[in-house]
Parts: sequence; C-alpha cells; structure tokens
Amino acid sequence: MRGPRSYFWTLLSRSLIERKARIIVSMLTVALGTSVVAAFVTLYSDVETKMSRELRAYGANFVVKSAAPEVSLHDDALAALRAVIPVERLVGAQRLVYGAGTLKDVRIVIVGIDFDSIEATTPFWQVASGAIPGGAATGACLLGKDVAGRLRIEIGGELAVEHDGRAQRPTVAAIVETGGAEDEQVFLPIEAARALFARPGEIDLLAASIVGDVAQADRFAREVEQRVRRCRAEPIRKLSRSEGEVLTTIGSVVYVVVAFIVLSTFVCLLISLMATVSERRKEAALMKALGAADRTVGVHFLAEVMVTGLVGGLCGLVAGYGLAHLMARTIFGTAVTIHGWLAVPVLASSLIITLAGAVIPLKRVAGIPPAMVLKGE
Repeated sequence: MRGPRSYFWTLLSRSLIERKARIIVSMLTVALGTSVVAAFVTLYSDVETKMSRELRAYGANFVVKSAAPEVSLHDDALAALRAVIPVERLVGAQRLVYGAGTLKDVRIVIVGIDFDSIEATTPFWQVASGAIPGGAATGACLLGKDVAGRLRIEIGGELAVEHDGRAQRPTVAAIVETGGAEDEQVFLPIEAARALFARPGEIDLLAASIVGDVAQADRFAREVEQRVRRCRAEPIRKLSRSEGEVLTTIGSVVYVVVAFIVLSTFVCLLISLMATVSERRKEAALMKALGAADRTVGVHFLAEVMVTGLVGGLCGLVAGYGLAHLMARTIFGTAVTIHGWLAVPVLASSLIITLAGAVIPLKRVAGIPPAMVLKGE
C-alpha cells in the first residue's frame, strides 16, 4: 500500500509533467532574472581589480620619496615596497635617479631608470622609433622625442653624456614620446646613471603602479614608512580618487540594475503563478473535497514553486556565469574570475524571489471554497 509520501511525489511529478508548458515559462522567468543578477554580481566582484588594472594605463599611482631633500633613498625602499604590497596588487615599480648633465654642449636632464619596468609603470609611453632594450642592456639609452629632434639625433647614434667631468657613451636604442617633460630628457639604465652621478645605490624617487582603493594605498604607505627610515610614501591622490569615483559609480549602476531585474522577475513570476492558480482552482477544490487540508494543498503547490525556483535558479546561474565571461571579454579583454561562493547568495536570491512571488497565489489557494468551485460557481 502506498504511503502519503509516495502519493505526494507522484502528484508532484505528474503535476510538473502535465503542466510542463506553464512550468517552463516560470522556470525561464526565474532563469532570466537569475542570469542577469549572477552576471552583474560576478562581474562586480571582479571589477575593482580589473578596472584598477585598466586605469594603470595612466601610469604610477603610488610614490615613495625622501622625507628630507638632503637624504636619498636606497634599494631597501624597493625591497620594503615589495614586502608590503602583495604580488597580485603590485603591477610594477620603477626606481628613478635624476641629475643634470650635458649633451652636445646643451644642458639636459638625465634620468636613470629600470628599462624592464617601463611598460608596467608607464604604459602610456609611445616608442616613436627603435625599441626599448631589456634591463640587462648597459650601453643603451632612450631619448625624448623633442630633444632628439632638436639635436638631430637618430637611432643607433652614440652619445657623449657628461656630468661633473664624468661621461657615459651610450647608444640610442629608442626615441620615446610621452607628451610631457620626458620628451626633453635622456634615459640611462639606472646603474649607468648612478655611475655617472657618483651615487651608488641611491634612488631619488620610487614610483609604483598598484591595484587598490585609496584606503588600501594609505595602509601600504604607512607600512612602507615604518620599514624605511626617513621616507615619505603616499598614493597619488588625483589618480586614486578618480579610481574610487569610477568604482563607486559602477557599483551604483550595478545595484540599480540588479534591483530592477529582481523587481521585474518578481512581477512576472507573480503573474504566472496567479494564472496557474486560476487554472487549477478545480484541482485544489477536489483535493480539499477529498479531505486534504489547506496546509496539504499549500505544501503541494509550494513544492512545485520550489522546484521551479531551484531549477530556474541553477540554469540562470550557469547562464549568468557565461554572460559575465562574455561581458568581461568585451569590456576588459580578459576572462572574469568565477567565485564559487557567489553561487550560494545568487541561488538563495532566486528562491527568495520565487517564494515571495508565491505568497499571494498561496493565499488564493487557501481561500478556494470546494463546494462552490465544484458546482461551477
């Protein structure tokens, strides 16, 4: 003899099969809403890192310099920076040493840099001709476009760069254009510049490109200052503030879109469930006439709704991850990072929306009078 549970599952399965068209419509409603929510939540959970990396095209947003003019930094500042800032948040760091010298009897600013760090810290630099050599190059240099044009210097030419009686004779490897003061400068490998200036191991400025908001940058700055004596570390406020404003705006847009989608899904699901209840008034009345309590009829209807919400939510979650990946590829040109823990709140939200949409229909089911409905009134 079949027990109550067996009858329950039989009725549930038959109900889902017999009314598959209506069930599929409800599932699609939940799936569409869940997919958009999952896509935006997934994208937003990763947008801070990706947007911050995209904005690194504007150059370094964090600097470390001496706290007093008469004191120079040393390479331990770079070591401290790398110890404080996690690898995944440090895009690049550039050591800089400055000095005045002469080139063809013309006074000029000479800058010692790490050639290997140029692309990471100053991606906006344009190579007008030639190519930036690797960090191992010791006899090469870069020229700003303006100074190269003014002094009629071409790629491959050997220069005589002088400072206080000392000289370096590098070969021009590339001519760069930045649109700034760098177009009037000569760039040497940092060790060559230190030898020219007789300043072994010294740094005038440490420029870094980091991923993070203003609060994180301020925390990094405090930790660097604690590790390096007589230094001053600080984020470049204008860039950091702009990043924060962009991320805040994106967050507001995401909240509005998600709220709108949730509301739309709720309304559509409510309409669908109300139509389902109207179609099944006689079925509910018959169950009550045969002795089923309002609670039993309600549980049966709620089980169908839960299946609809769960299956629709799972389908929407998978589709949402795919949509988030497509959006990330389109906007950022990279794959989105899928966080598994996001599946729990997204699925929970789909079930909550489904249950919320079922409240009014459930009340209507409980209020169905068996005698009147079965008589056709």
